[in-house]
Amino acid sequence: MRRDGKKKMEYQMADSVISCVISKLGDLLIQEAVLLSEVKDQVEGLQTELRRMKCFLKDADTNQEEDQRRIHNWITEIRKAAVEVETTVLDYIQAVKVAQKKSFVTRCLCIVKEGVDLHNFGKKVEKIQRKILNISSSRKNYGIRNIGERLERAGTSSAEMQQQLRWSYSHVVDEYVIGLDEDTMEIVDQLVVEERRLRVISIVGMGGLGKTTLAKKVYNHNDVKHHFDCCAWAFISQQPSWRDVLQRIIKEVERPSKKKISLETMQENELVVELHRTLGVKRYLVVLDDIWRKDDWNRLKPAFPNGRNGSKIMLTTRNKEVALHADPFSIPHEPQCLTPNQSWDLFCKKAFRENMGDTSSSSSCPSPGLEKIGKEMVQKCCGLPLAIVVLGGLLATKGSSFSEWEVVHESVKSIFTADEPGGVMKILALSYHDLPFHLKQCFLYLGLFQEDSEISKRRLIQLWLAEGLITTVQEWRGEETKEGLANKYLEELLNRYMVQVASVSLSGKVKTCCIHDLLRDLCVTKAKEENFSEIYHPTNTSYMPKLAVHYETDKFFSSLNQDNPHLFSLFFFIGLRDNSQLKLVFRRFKSLQVLDLEGVYVRRLPREVGNLVHLKYLGLRNTNIEKLPKSIGNLWNLQAMDLFHRHDPHHKQIVPNVVWKMKELRYLYLPNDLHCSAQWRISTLRNLQTLWNIFAGTWIDKGLAKLTNLRKLSIRGIWGPNQGNVVLESIVKFNNLQSLKLQSDRLLSSLAPLSGFQRPLRLCLVGNIEKLPGPNDFPSKLTKLSLKSSGFGQEQLKALGELPCLMVLDLHAKSYLPKEIIFTSQGFYQLEFLGFLELELESWCIEEGALPRLKRLHLQDCHRMEMIPEGLRSVTTLREFNVLDMPKEFEDRLDNSNGEDFYKVQHIPYIRFDRKFRRLPIR
Repeated sequence: MRRDGKKKMEYQMADSVISCVISKLGDLLIQEAVLLSEVKDQVEGLQTELRRMKCFLKDADTNQEEDQRRIHNWITEIRKAAVEVETTVLDYIQAVKVAQKKSFVTRCLCIVKEGVDLHNFGKKVEKIQRKILNISSSRKNYGIRNIGERLERAGTSSAEMQQQLRWSYSHVVDEYVIGLDEDTMEIVDQLVVEERRLRVISIVGMGGLGKTTLAKKVYNHNDVKHHFDCCAWAFISQQPSWRDVLQRIIKEVERPSKKKISLETMQENELVVELHRTLGVKRYLVVLDDIWRKDDWNRLKPAFPNGRNGSKIMLTTRNKEVALHADPFSIPHEPQCLTPNQSWDLFCKKAFRENMGDTSSSSSCPSPGLEKIGKEMVQKCCGLPLAIVVLGGLLATKGSSFSEWEVVHESVKSIFTADEPGGVMKILALSYHDLPFHLKQCFLYLGLFQEDSEISKRRLIQLWLAEGLITTVQEWRGEETKEGLANKYLEELLNRYMVQVASVSLSGKVKTCCIHDLLRDLCVTKAKEENFSEIYHPTNTSYMPKLAVHYETDKFFSSLNQDNPHLFSLFFFIGLRDNSQLKLVFRRFKSLQVLDLEGVYVRRLPREVGNLVHLKYLGLRNTNIEKLPKSIGNLWNLQAMDLFHRHDPHHKQIVPNVVWKMKELRYLYLPNDLHCSAQWRISTLRNLQTLWNIFAGTWIDKGLAKLTNLRKLSIRGIWGPNQGNVVLESIVKFNNLQSLKLQSDRLLSSLAPLSGFQRPLRLCLVGNIEKLPGPNDFPSKLTKLSLKSSGFGQEQLKALGELPCLMVLDLHAKSYLPKEIIFTSQGFYQLEFLGFLELELESWCIEEGALPRLKRLHLQDCHRMEMIPEGLRSVTTLREFNVLDMPKEFEDRLDNSNGEDFYKVQHIPYIRFDRKFRRLPIR
């Protein structure tokens, strides 16, 4: 079973690499037709050879029972040859482009060199073709034939089933909460009891038992939120960065302030002192999730003051000795595994979602036959929630087909001996091997990120695209873009519970995701086995194609004593000591296609970055880089460049006017404090799909209308109503636009130009609108509207209510001026999210029958509001109510024990209180 899974994986990984290279060569032959005109036949010949090798691989999948090691080496050679093909062609294109930039005289003098470049390319192609021929010949030793079509549709039934599943997600804390009610209340009671010492409450148990799930359920309990002045959550992990842990806690227990930059420069001992000072005499709760060693507690303990005021530490650990060491006088809480009935209930919730609808009943197994083998499989999970959830996600893709269930059942039986207890890792590995071909690499990619990371969906999908993991759109009928397909892949991993939702957007869509630490362990192990990727460790003797550096950067840089042309993706998750370290990276790894430094403290990017001509993804979000070198204009292959950085008075970033040279660019995110030339050129970026946070300039008149492929557009600093109207008149013609954000003090004279926009649109407007819009001025298919400083009144609110597609309405400071807001039964028929932030509202009214589809309600920092309306009782569709940074008197009225207004909200399943900022207001 395990050998079959591994050999199939080897075939699939090699097949994917070859498919990707074939696709890239085809794109290059079209995009660089002139540059490759001299070598077109040779490149097409390489494509043909790779297609032939792809067919041989399909037969190799079933011929590896004997001589396993040599077959593995044979497949590895195929993968290396495919990568060598791509690198050779890209190097040739770069050489030609460099030559074209020279003057006519210089080119004439260098004409011999151009001939040499062409000759060298021909020799390299001949060498690769000989290598492929030798690989092809050696296949006969293993009885491998060209059978082309077989296995082409591997995983299709799973993919079709995934499309039929209902895509619905809950917050991570609610993923598999069965059998935890008593545990939750027991720990809550311990947390809110008044004590004269700092007490540590521990949750202890094996991996996959649900320790973190229980801790989150306790952490978000209303009684806990009301009891403490401030709360913070920190994940520790096996290899923690203590500076990051301390900074994270400090940022959570105090409001955003100007101290952010000073925190970045503090040493660990200074951060300990700062956290101790910040907590001071406050009654605080700090959760330390996943502590492994006693020394970890010893390192953090000095940061927590013993204020004798009822403060608490809650920690989760797999080691009971750690818990007793942290507090010898506190008995650790040890959650029990689920009972057989609880295990079956949980399994049914995940495996039979189609049958269950919105109910919580577990009596939804469609047949006695499935129930019999289902219970046998669940028994092997030994009551571990993670194993049960992942197994349920796997079987959810099989529908009610008894034959497909039986295949999984036989696999489960084969990996457990009669005398061997169940093991969560075996179930996880089984679910991994069941993943369709197109999902395995996307899943393995998650192992590059740090433990307990919240991974932005935006970032993940753009990385998948840059890596070539999304190579075809034919597997999903009706899907027009690779971006759309990548979203489907992520949804499928979420639906299988291999990945979890970490946060959602206002409209309820996935915003960030995360992965359980045991599943991440599986990712890291499998990725290393398959030569896919690796986390750097000083004992590494060679580099994988993808490498992530999580710690010990100095040792990593000291090991760079020779060039490595086979490293294509490099991630840093820890700060770099000085500029020379990046110079060394750019010198040693010239084949890099992905460089991700997001969140890493870096002040300057060396000009040598311009040598990374194969680079497709450059992630510099929140890096503190002050100036980009002009050499970034050499990155002609770049598809995504993320420079975003939130507003910071101490941080200015200079971006030279060379971005127009990056004609392959699809995603461009710019920082809030951008300094650039007023004559910035971007009209050449015809492939651009996302242009976010750009400052207004002459480029609007000269180039905006040419960017017809834009899907997301955000412009700051618009020079007044006239320029705002130019923007609106241009974007009305954009057939692909999905999201628009415009920001200025004097934004628009009117919204009328948008009335002609006939496609679904998400719109954010920050600034004054001189002529308040009437019912016919809004886009008819507006789905989301966020407003700040727009000065709307009840008349405009009524006009918004008539929009047939509006699902999200988010009102920020000065967007609505009256002291009362009224929602009648006439309008807002599709609205699912309603948010008020920093409004001067004193009262609001909800009439009977109003807001018939509202699911989520958000109130933040509306200090004049005294109570919620009586009519909220009639909004029975509400599922979530967030009350953030509201007056204590307002919150007390909603208290579930004796609050005057509790009866108005008791029908809402999830109510969250928090007196510190969670959502940032629109700037």
